[in-house]
Amino acid sequence: MTDLLRQVISEIEKLPASQQNAIAQRLPWSLASRLMAELKAQHMFEKEYRNRQAFVLQVDKLRTRLLETYGEFSDSVDLIREDRSR
Repeated sequence: MTDLLRQVISEIEKLPASQQNAIAQRLPWSLASRLMAELKAQHMFEKEYRNRQAFVLQVDKLRTRLLETYGEFSDSVDLIREDRSR
């Protein structure tokens, strides 16, 4: 997405929905549909990004709880070597 298109989208997003719709109706169909698609894609990306951030936080909390409950797990490399040598 070009910087100009980002600026336009940013300014349009600041407007109330009724004004956004009015602008979309005045634009040529291809441009309006492209802008609306870009807005939707940006919204979906931001939503997915927030979901991923929340998931990472949950994983971090789980790691912390496991460490507090069970302590640090030892490295199993020596045990694997021993098993392979048999």
